[in-house]
Amino acid sequence: MKPIPFLKMPKSRAKFLLAVCTEIYGRRPFTLDEAMNVYFQAVGCEDEGAVVNALCSWLKDGRSFPTPADLRLLIEFSPAQGQASTT
Repeated sequence: MKPIPFLKMPKSRAKFLLAVCTEIYGRRPFTLDEAMNVYFQAVGCEDEGAVVNALCSWLKDGRSFPTPADLRLLIEFSPAQGQASTT
């Protein structure tokens, strides 16, 4: 897998929002940074802004903790993308 650049940042907004989601949705927090990194590798998006937008959107409308597939769908079909991704 290709490394996700924002995972190496000490104050990643995407990591912060995912940690917030664990509390909001009553999920146990990530105890290992590596576990959170694997989660974002599964999302498969290098653009932290797109991931943050997907998490913000999920916080507005989601009813449970988002899976990587949930975020991937939001990223692929976001209005900012203009159309569905073909990847």
